[in-house]
Amino acid sequence: MAGLDGRQHKLGSMVLATLLRLLLCAATAGATVAAAADTADEAAAMQAMAEAFNKAAASGHDMARCAQTLAPIEALALARVHDDRAAWALQHLDNCRIWLLGQQTDAATTVPPFAAALLETSRRAGHPVGPRMRLQLSAWHQLEQRIGPAAADAWMDGALLVPLLPRARAGDPDAVEELVHLAEAYYGHGMPPARTETLRQRYISELGADAGPSLVMARVQSVTHRRAGRPDQAWALIDPAYQLARQSLPGSDILAWLDSERALVLDKLGRLQEAIEAQQRVAAHWSARQPRNRMRGARAEYNLASLQLAIGRFDAALVHAERAEQWAADAGPLQRQLWMENITARLARAIALLRLGAPDGLAKLRQLLEEEGTPSDYFQMSVPLEELLLAAEQRGDAASTDWARQALQRHLAHWAKPLQTERLLGQLLHARLVPAEAAQARWRAVALGSMGRGPALDALALFETAAALAAKEPQGAVALYKRGSQALHQARADVPSAALLRASLARFEPHLRLFIALLLDQGRLGEADQALAFLQEEEFGELGRRQAALSGPPSFTPAEQRWSRTLDTIGEALLQQARSLERQIDDLAPMYYPGHVQLAEADEAVASAAQAIAAASARLAQEARAAGRIGWATAGPAHGQAQLSYIVSEQQTDALLRLPNGRQHRLRLAVPRAQLARQVQQFRHALERPDSTLADVQAQARRLHRLLMAPVLAALPRSVRQLNLRSDGVLRYLPFAALFDGRRYLAEQLVLSQLGPAPRQASTANKGAPLGLGRVLADSQNPALPAVARELQALGRWPDARLRLDAAFSAAALRAGLAERPAVVHLASHFHLDPGGESASYLLLGDDSRLSLAELARLPWQGVRLALLSGCQTGLLSDGQQERSSLAATLRHAGVQQVLATQWRISDAAAADWISAFYAGIAGLDLRQARPEPAWLAQAQQRWLVANKGGERSHPHYWAAYAWFQ
Repeated sequence: MAGLDGRQHKLGSMVLATLLRLLLCAATAGATVAAAADTADEAAAMQAMAEAFNKAAASGHDMARCAQTLAPIEALALARVHDDRAAWALQHLDNCRIWLLGQQTDAATTVPPFAAALLETSRRAGHPVGPRMRLQLSAWHQLEQRIGPAAADAWMDGALLVPLLPRARAGDPDAVEELVHLAEAYYGHGMPPARTETLRQRYISELGADAGPSLVMARVQSVTHRRAGRPDQAWALIDPAYQLARQSLPGSDILAWLDSERALVLDKLGRLQEAIEAQQRVAAHWSARQPRNRMRGARAEYNLASLQLAIGRFDAALVHAERAEQWAADAGPLQRQLWMENITARLARAIALLRLGAPDGLAKLRQLLEEEGTPSDYFQMSVPLEELLLAAEQRGDAASTDWARQALQRHLAHWAKPLQTERLLGQLLHARLVPAEAAQARWRAVALGSMGRGPALDALALFETAAALAAKEPQGAVALYKRGSQALHQARADVPSAALLRASLARFEPHLRLFIALLLDQGRLGEADQALAFLQEEEFGELGRRQAALSGPPSFTPAEQRWSRTLDTIGEALLQQARSLERQIDDLAPMYYPGHVQLAEADEAVASAAQAIAAASARLAQEARAAGRIGWATAGPAHGQAQLSYIVSEQQTDALLRLPNGRQHRLRLAVPRAQLARQVQQFRHALERPDSTLADVQAQARRLHRLLMAPVLAALPRSVRQLNLRSDGVLRYLPFAALFDGRRYLAEQLVLSQLGPAPRQASTANKGAPLGLGRVLADSQNPALPAVARELQALGRWPDARLRLDAAFSAAALRAGLAERPAVVHLASHFHLDPGGESASYLLLGDDSRLSLAELARLPWQGVRLALLSGCQTGLLSDGQQERSSLAATLRHAGVQQVLATQWRISDAAAADWISAFYAGIAGLDLRQARPEPAWLAQAQQRWLVANKGGERSHPHYWAAYAWFQ
């Protein structure tokens, strides 16, 4: 053994001597090569470096081979060292040399002088500072492995900090820059927070809190807390540092670094729009910067792709993923590293395509995960694996489900630290895979969620536990569902992007529908109706997600409220235990696979909390059994009105009827979802065609009336004249006004309105003059609408109406008109409904500009009493989308009190005639003062039927296209 040690020592010394000679040769040859650089074929040079780099990468951990492979391109790299591609190649070569020395037993005596030689050579040659200091950190890392953290820190202190800090204090910009880049090199390294905090405080005490090194060390600490699921602690570090940098270092790389980390923390705090805006600033910085930094540019774009995924903007995610890949287009020797970095972009693209309904989306995502190697080896694989698991379960792909479960379980075991909220996913997976331990595993998941660090994950644990308890303990399950819904309600505006993906409708709709079914079976009809309203709020999408003043899920009974407070107390106690153990966990956790840390105190804390929650839930169920059936009192609709809610499930449709006296009825309709979808689709197809026969339309309308409405009318008192509908699923595409009982349409019997999400904030009703805006002109994609002029003329019967046609109908004119607080707004133009959602659907303005739904939602609609939208399909939801794609729902949510909109395309002339008749019916009213009501629509439809009796336009195509939304 002594002989072997001697040979290794000799080898280390020989390697060091050789490498030092190479450094000296490179330093002297650099000037000669640089002089010839102008005439060199840059593309060929980059290609040569890329080929060498790829060969070196194939050598794996054989550092001798790596150094030998890269040595021939050293001169090429030195000549172009200010190009980020060449700098990366040179850094990798020197890294291989450092690692080669670090593998020897005499590393403690060979690594420091080699690192010093690298540092001095780089300084003299004026090489970039970033690679220079990353190599110093690489040397520190090798020493840490060989001689321990304390000795490695002592070397770093003597070799770098002691000489650099006095110079930096004296204002030496080179010293400051080296300390900045040394601090930046620690980013994501996994050093325990206690050690980085010591270094940050040293920088602050010697250089000041606003000095570059101090600010960058705050970023280093932030990433450690963020990845450990502690965004509040990360925010306390990164935001003050960012604010200081804004003042002292505007436009700098340091500010961009801080802004990027701050965006990622904002993401974890659920402030997604702020996160996107910050990351867009970062992307713009690296796009404009010269010389280029391809790595930073790609990171900004793939971070944006992930953020766009988080809020459901899948098309935008595809755009940013493509931009991230473009940064690698001419990357040369940096190509391979960028390919590794852009795994996030490739996964974002695969998830976006899956969510957009690509036929091979599931297979492509799994293939990508398999091609990237073992998913558990990459710390950001959790969301892609969850997406794969969810899609596989929904599609019944047993093989992919099993693969995703096992891969996700391995990933969590590797990366989720003890007491980290993400560990509850592992408990839920364990419950599925080991039935004998399922109950304990689910309660442990609930306990981890109760800490409040991830509301969407908390909701998932509560929902899955509720589903397991529903058969034996229905009252306890209801309480768990309610608490889960409360957590989801919080998650809609307050979650990290990964959690927001989990909080999407695709993940939670089945749970919420099970909740509704359980409430129905328990006779808790009012709560079932409220749960349906909550589900539809969940569907409203990105516009409502950040802005709504939502009604929320069903409230707790007094007993449930006491139980929930008990869970809050248990969760808070567990959170305090987690915080007390954080430093110990961080010190024990390695940079790679921190989930391997085992801490008995953490396991015992979770087990104890789980037992306490299970016991509290058992007491609640016992109280509920003793109390008997639970009622739910609620005020009924206004006199003369009733509320009808439909809940569509796989095997049947439930109708919940709430009467003015507060009484409620549940009507079980034997109409499975598939049958209902077919009949509604056929009916709509007939209605959308004016050439369909009236007899065929009425026959289909009669069948749907018999299935859906006849049982309701039998229970409806004669005193009820208005029916307020809350539709579910495919029924949101059904024009109820056209249902036919054999003698009369439903519109001839009742006033009808559609209930939807409430405005995001209450507002006083406007009293300004009516505002009408329209477009007559054709363009390359849209025909002329000559009858729009007649629509505006009909509104012009009110002398004070302000009308804007064609070029006068601009975004500025619309905004200015709304600022006058009009009581009524009439929009008449082409509306394009796009499955891409709010950003893709748009209203065509008279000056040829477009306003997307997202842009329309930001205009000052608050207080508008009635918006009349005569564009095609303004009240229709896009196929495959939730209610977020409806212009009517968007404006209603933006503040309009009542909306009259269309559900299918009708001719320009017919629309003008109908609108004119509608306005004629209310001509005697002062629109500034009148309170719009759905009876206006019913009366207009009834007058139309009388006026066109026996004629072509008595066909429901012409009059049933209009619906009232409130």
